[in-house]
Amino acid sequence: MIAGYWFIDVKSREEAIEWAMRAPDPHGLGEGQIELRQVFE
Repeated sequence: MIAGYWFIDVKSREEAIEWAMRAPDPHGLGEGQIELRQVFE
C-alpha cells in the first residue's frame, strides 16, 4: 500500500470537494476513495 496526502488551502467545504473531484483516482480503477479532513491552524 502506498499512501500520501495533499494540503489544499480553500475557502469552503464545497471548494475542497471540487478539488477532490478533479484529483486522480488513487487506484486507477475508478473505484478509489479520497478522504477530506479539515485542518485548523
